Amino acid sequence: MHVHITRGRDTAKFWLWPDVNVAYNRGFSPHTLRLLSNVILERRKQIERAWNEHFS
Repeated sequence: MHVHITRGRDTAKFWLWPDVNVAYNRGFSPHTLRLLSNVILERRKQIERAWNEHFS
């Protein structure tokens, strides 16, 4: 499972399992990637639940 994040021309893809990590990044700074990674980690269960509800 993964999420895509886009802000203007910046885009990144994060894998959620087994660990949250960056699959690719185009334009986000290392600092912003750390912030995004932390938010994803904090909300990973919510993201997974929403994904399952949407695709079930």
